[in-house]
Amino acid sequence: MTLEVPLDELTAEQAESLIGTAQAKPETSSSELQAHYSGRGRRPLPGKAPRKGRKRALDKESEEYKQRRERNNVAVRKSRDKAKIKHKETEQRVQELTDENDRLNKKCDLLTKELNVLKGLFSNIGASLPPEFKAFVAKHQ
Repeated sequence: MTLEVPLDELTAEQAESLIGTAQAKPETSSSELQAHYSGRGRRPLPGKAPRKGRKRALDKESEEYKQRRERNNVAVRKSRDKAKIKHKETEQRVQELTDENDRLNKKCDLLTKELNVLKGLFSNIGASLPPEFKAFVAKHQ
């Protein structure tokens, strides 16, 4: 709403209208909602109070700090070991699939050669190939 009248000359109705718009909650965009629910947003949703305070800084010489660091170090080691294991399993699976693919390609080549030999034998003896066989060979070439 644009104001064409100075603020001191507003009617009661115009003032109420302005107050209502100022108090209305702004629409939340989908990107704001996405950022909020993904945990990566820095701003809270409109109407929600931001969290107060920060985590307290621990003295680096305190026992609690040392325990937290040790737990974190263990967790990091565990996570990295788990990632290494998963990576090795994936590499092993890739190798297995590559080997199987090679084996199947060799089998396909062998069957193609066998088919060509059999076609040659049929044509050498002068026998005509059955129409179903001709259609199959034409379809798979």
